[in-house]
Formats: sequence, structure tokens, C-alpha cells
Amino acid sequence: MRSRSRSIFVYGAAISALLGAPAFAQSSTAQAQTDDDVVSEIVVTGTLIRGVAPVGANVIGVDEAKIKSTGALTNQQVLAQIPAVSSQFGYAPSTTTGIGATTQRPNIRNLGSSGGNTTLILVDGHNMVGAGILMTTPDSNMLPPSVLQRVEIMADGGSSLYGADAVGGIINFITRKSFDGVEVSGHYGLAKGGYQAGDVNVIGGTSWTGGSAYLAISHSENTNLSASKRDWPRQDLRDRGGDDYRVATCPAANITVGSTNYAYPGLVAGTRNLCDLAFYSDIVPEEQQDSFFGAFNQELGERVSLHATAYYTDRQTTQQAAQRTTTGLTIPQTNPFFVRVAPGTSESVAFSFAPILGDYVRSDASLTQYGVTPTLTVRLGGDWQLNTMLNYGRSKTGTHLPGLNPTALAAAAAGTTTATALNPFDLSQTNAAVISGIVNYGNSSHSTQTLTEGRMIADGPLFSLPGGDVRAAIGVDLQRQESDAFSVNGPSGSSAGASVKNAHRNVSSVFGQVIVPVIGSANALPLVQALKLDASIRYDDYSDFGSTTNPKIGFTWDVAGGLTLRGNYGTSFNAPSLADTTGAVDTRASIITVSPYRAAGSPITDLFRPTIVLAGGNPDLKPQTADTWSIGADWKPTGLPGFTAGVTYWDIKLKDTIVVAPPGFPTSLFTVPAFQKFITINPTLAQAQAATAGMFIDGAPNIAALYGATTPYLILDARRKNVGNLYATGLDFNANYVKSTDFGSVFATLYATRLLDRDSEAYDGAGKVDLLGVNTSKLQLSATGGVNWGGLTAQATLNHRQGYKVTGAGSQTKTGSFDPVNLAFIYRFDEGQGQNPGWARGMTLSLNIDNAFNEKVPFLNVSPSQTVPTNGSTIGRFFNMGLTKHF
Repeated sequence: MRSRSRSIFVYGAAISALLGAPAFAQSSTAQAQTDDDVVSEIVVTGTLIRGVAPVGANVIGVDEAKIKSTGALTNQQVLAQIPAVSSQFGYAPSTTTGIGATTQRPNIRNLGSSGGNTTLILVDGHNMVGAGILMTTPDSNMLPPSVLQRVEIMADGGSSLYGADAVGGIINFITRKSFDGVEVSGHYGLAKGGYQAGDVNVIGGTSWTGGSAYLAISHSENTNLSASKRDWPRQDLRDRGGDDYRVATCPAANITVGSTNYAYPGLVAGTRNLCDLAFYSDIVPEEQQDSFFGAFNQELGERVSLHATAYYTDRQTTQQAAQRTTTGLTIPQTNPFFVRVAPGTSESVAFSFAPILGDYVRSDASLTQYGVTPTLTVRLGGDWQLNTMLNYGRSKTGTHLPGLNPTALAAAAAGTTTATALNPFDLSQTNAAVISGIVNYGNSSHSTQTLTEGRMIADGPLFSLPGGDVRAAIGVDLQRQESDAFSVNGPSGSSAGASVKNAHRNVSSVFGQVIVPVIGSANALPLVQALKLDASIRYDDYSDFGSTTNPKIGFTWDVAGGLTLRGNYGTSFNAPSLADTTGAVDTRASIITVSPYRAAGSPITDLFRPTIVLAGGNPDLKPQTADTWSIGADWKPTGLPGFTAGVTYWDIKLKDTIVVAPPGFPTSLFTVPAFQKFITINPTLAQAQAATAGMFIDGAPNIAALYGATTPYLILDARRKNVGNLYATGLDFNANYVKSTDFGSVFATLYATRLLDRDSEAYDGAGKVDLLGVNTSKLQLSATGGVNWGGLTAQATLNHRQGYKVTGAGSQTKTGSFDPVNLAFIYRFDEGQGQNPGWARGMTLSLNIDNAFNEKVPFLNVSPSQTVPTNGSTIGRFFNMGLTKHF
């Protein structure tokens, strides 16, 4: 992208040209307004019924002004400001290029899951098509921030309304319904070390009698940020009081004979070449994205209207890491480049291919996605309304991960002539054809996913009570999900041995909701100004694993003096995805030539018998299910105008959690009776063939080949599976204050979430294990204070992640807190003092300084991989300048 990075400046020049053009229309954005009770026709998370706000639930809203104040270039950067979205908050969001996950998974409540997703992602209240190869999580960056009217986060279970995945909560991206005029905006940001990021957005629309339409176009890109430009991540942590995790797979080879190591070229016994490969990894990968989004509205008569949206997104990501290495390669003495350091006929060599291929290797990922969603609204009379929606989405994800050809590598190590042999001590002396055969290899994978959905919802009043109208909604939803996935490890362009999976599922759903205003203004009592009850239920029938029914009840009680109490209870579920079940391309039987996992009393000779490991997806997965409830209070004191506050206690019990290995692996396999079903000791050939039927065999020509002079010791089922339960409780806080002044206003906001309990249970009846504050933060908060002065808004935001206890970090037992401060300055010329020249009308300038004090990430004494495994992450101090012009 270094060549492409110039396009930001090209787009910037285009903006400048546009700013100099005469305006042909005054810009105005149609934004829906809400209050506590009336939500009219707009999409609101947590209810299917028009005219009433969600009952019993706490919905966090991030409006358009807040989104713009962050200077966010992606929706992930918007979510990074919200404490409840645990997997995003305080991190520098970026796309990965691995086969497993090419998009980030927003995760409310930090409910980890190896299969499916426990947070539901919606756009305008409807589902999105999944993306990825070993996952089907929707891509939250599909929409550019410029088309968002707001983002709503409901951190409560929601399967009674929305079906699968709404366990920890719901993230709903709500787009503009209409737009008049033209708006051009752009950002350009930079950080130390040459990191650059920016975007250009153009949105234009018009309205006519009975209709409107707009189109938004967005381009964003960023350069990579290499770890070499920062003092972290590193593998040598001794200067920070940690351990040395450097490795021996270096450009200068290491030879091992027996237990003795010899560093090349000195070849002194007991010496070792060590290198820090984390130095060559990317903190943020190089990326560019082009997006299009359009909306169309048309009244088709007095009672019928059409609303349709469509989008297209293309994203290209390149991530760099340390060059390919190999460890433990056996070089026999018949290799002409053999270097003898001790008696013996062979030696083990570890080295890197960096001397001939360069320090870096680059992997690529691509995502192309599009969708269209028309909705026909029919007003039936009596304030009843029928919405009929069709929703189609399609995504294609591709990845390429360079690797080494194990067959060619072994053959070259065993070569007996200089024309056929590998020289690990001076790779430049190896025949170029031999090198090509080794490195022209990797994993190529792609997956196409589609979602086809039809939904009908009718809502309206049933009858009247003294407290108001009883309103109801009833609906049906039909979905078809399809996944076509391909993955192969092999030479470039070869498909030999590929894993190909085509899978689909059909989902039929019926759901309903009723809201009962028991008490309202007409029959209010001294301590019951209003009382609303909500009940909803949904039945989902899946073609591949059966049916599930999930109810939810809630209440909102307006006590007095601005105090409101609310609460809800419901059940939710997370359906295992097609990429985890019948569509999993990583399902395989991997053969290990030894048996490192053995039962007590196993003789040492069993170590040298093979192990058959079943890995990847599992067609027998069942849903994760959850019981969720919360209770809370909101306060708007009449004596303090402009102040609001709220607190919510929440409780989640997640059952049948999807994991890869059971807790306590590997010793628990042989000691816990509940886990005995995952192993078979001394399997017969018939048992082994039955267990691996239909699987790709990795490491042997076939299963029967393992039954000869020796036989397998163990079949280990390490596929994704339903094991154990997770229990979590916590408190959410929010407060907001705005006070008018002679010069404008001052404001302050606080959002926080505090984990109170987090316990795991290996299996029903096993007893709970306390995980509170272990390897995860207990407290996350975001506090903002600022001032509006004429056309200027200036604000500072503190994002705090509390330190926590750590395991597996050597002698370290706790990591520190992470407290970056973000500054934002926005000037709107139209609201400033005095007369503005014509060129400044409709113009807004912004400056964001993220991590203004260059807060360092907390130290964690572990060996980093591609990302920093610590309490938050950052690209350092980041300056982001923005310009918006309304025409």
C-alpha cells in the first residue's frame, strides 16, 4: 500500500476542488428525533412495536454527533469507545488475515466463544450476512461511519425478538433514512513511525413529493504499522523485568545433536543464536476499503410505502510478519552441505529463510460483500401496520498465507547432490529450483456465504386501558443460510488435497410481543406515575439441529421525581454456525507420530505410538443457551436540569459453552469421567476408521497405514464441542450532564461496566472456578468532559481499563491499567461568531488527538505473536484532521 497511500492525497485534492465549486443546494440531514416515550416510525433496538420505547432494557445510544466527534474511520473505532463491548474497548481495531478470522468479533460482556457468536450484529434492525472462512460473524465495518445516524447497544439477551446470537446483547447500526444536498468529508491521520490513515466520503441525495433517495461513497485506507517502529511487541523482555522469549529460528542457523546446541558459524558447544521475531510483526496491517451505500424511499399510495437500502464493500488487507522459519529439520550426513559438529549420522537444524527471501513475509485477505433490503410498509387502518421485508446478502472472503512445502523441504534436506540438496547454513548456495519448490507453497482459502431472508411483522393497538393502549406485534421470519468454503495447503495454484465444504440451513421463526401500559398519566398513583409491562416470545426451527423457544418479560416503573425502575428476564441462544458444523473446512484427522497425552500408568513405550487428533468443526454441536436477567434504575432529577444517570445489575448464565479443549486439558482427559467421551485408548482399526470417516487425513496416506508394527495409542477428539457453563454478573453505570452557560454549554458523560462475578464450570456439577479479574479487566469506563463555545466544541475522553491478575506470565501476577486520553476539537463555521465568507458556509473542521499523552500499553510477561496480548493496545499518539463541507 505504500504506492497506494498516495491516493489519500489524490482524494484530498479532489475534496479541495469540490470545496471551491459553487453550492447548488443547501444541505439538510433528516434525522429522526426521539424522547422517552415516542419513537414513531424509526428503528429502535429492543422492541418491534412502534410508538413506545423499549421496556425493561438499557439501550446505549451513540448518535451521529458522537460518532463524528471521535473522528472514527471505521465502525470498529466507534465500538472501541464503548466499555460494554469488551472485545473492542481500548484496543486499536484491525483486520487479521488468518484463515480462522478475517474480521473482528464485537463481544458484549466478554462471553468468549470458539463457535458462533454471542453478540448479535444488526443493520436497521435486520440480520447481516456472515463473513469469514472459519466463522460466520457479520462484518461490523461493512458500512462507512458517514451513513450512520446512530449505533445502539442493548447489553441484554434478545433472542425472544431477534433469534440466534443475542446472548450478551445486540449491536444495531442504524443508517440515515434520507439526505438532501451534498456533503463531502475527509480525514487524514498520522502517528510516529510513518503510520498514516485517512478516508474520503461523499454523500448526496434529494427529496421529492412522496419520496427521497441518497447515495454514499467512501474510500478509506491505512499504511501498516510495524512493531519495529515501537518498543513493543518484543520477545526479549528482560529490560522490563520479564523473560527472554527469543527463538532459535534465525537467519544464522542452530545445529542440535542430542541435547547439545551449536550456533553457526562459531559451532561452539552450548551456544545458541537467538532472534526476536516479534520485531517484524505488524501492530496494524495495511488496508484499503471502498464502500457504497444507498437508500430509496417512495410513497406508493395513501397506505403503501417502499423503503430500500443497498450496499457494496470491497476490502483488501495485507499483514506482514517475520519470514518463514523451520525448526528441527533433520539433515543427514549424506547431504553435501552437512556440517559435522559431533559424532552421528544426522543433525537437527533450525533456521530462517530471511537471508534469501527478506525479513518479512506477507499474507493477504480480501472481503467483498453486498446486499439489498427492500421493505414494503402497508398501513392497514386502526393504526395497524404491516412491514414485509426481503433481505439478501452475499460475502466472499479469501486469504493466502505463505508457508513451506513439508515434502519438498524434507526431500531437499535429504538431497545427496548440490543440485538437489538444501544448504541451511548458506541458503544462497542452494539451487534456485530447490528453494522455489520449498517456498512456492501456502494455505489458500476462500468462502462464499449468503443470507436470504423474508420477514413480515404486523403491529398496532389491541385495546385501551386507563394507562394507555395495549400494543402488540406478531411476525414470521424465513431464512436460508448457505456457505461454500474451500481450503488447501499446497503449491500455488494447486487444489490437490483441498477441503471443500458446501452447507446450508433453513430457519423458520414465529414471534410476538405485547406491551401493556398498566398505569399512565390518567390513573397515576403517588409512587407509580407509570408502569409498563412487556412480554415477548420467539420460536425458531432449524433444519440442522432442531427447535428452540425463548421468552422474555420486562417492566418499566416510573416511580416519582424523575426516578424510573426497570428489569427483565429472558432466555437466549447462540446457534453453532455453519463454519463450525457441516461447513467447517478445517475438519480433519491429524496424525501425530508420538503420543504426548497418556493416561497414568502408561508405559514409556506408548510415547512412540501415534495419536489420531480429530480437529476443526463438529457436526454434532448444539446451541449455547443462556438465562439472562437485569434490573436497573434511571434518574432525571427535576431539580437538576440536564442531568441523567442510570445503573444496571446484570446476570448471565451461559450453558453448553462451545470450546476447543475441555478445562484442565490435557490431564483432565484422563481424570475427569465427564471427558472420557473425548478419548479412545488403544483404538481398533474399525474404531479409528469410524471416528475419521469422511475426514481429510493429515499426516498419513490413510488410517489403515497406522496399523502395522505399531498401532495408535489414542484417538483425541479436539474438535469444537459443547463443554461446561459460564456465570457472570456485573454493574453498568451511565451519567450525563449538560449545563447552559453565557457562552454556550459545558457537558460531561460517563459510561462504565464493572464485573462482579465470573465463574466457570467444567461440566454440570463439577463446581465453579472463580475467574473474576483473571486475564480480563473487571472495570472499564469512558469519561468525557467538554465545552461548546459558539461554533467550537472541545472535549477530552479518558478510556480506562483496570489492571488484572494474569496467569502464564512467568513470575508476573498482575498487569497494570490502561488509561489513554483522547482529545477532540470541532469547529462549525455556521455556528461561529460573526459573518463567514462564502467558502466557509457549511464547513466543519476537526482535530482528534487519540492517546494524546502517548500512554504505553501495560507490560505483560508473555511471548507476543501477531498482536500485543495485554490490557489494551494502541498505535501511540495519533493526530487525525478532518474536513466536512455541506453544499
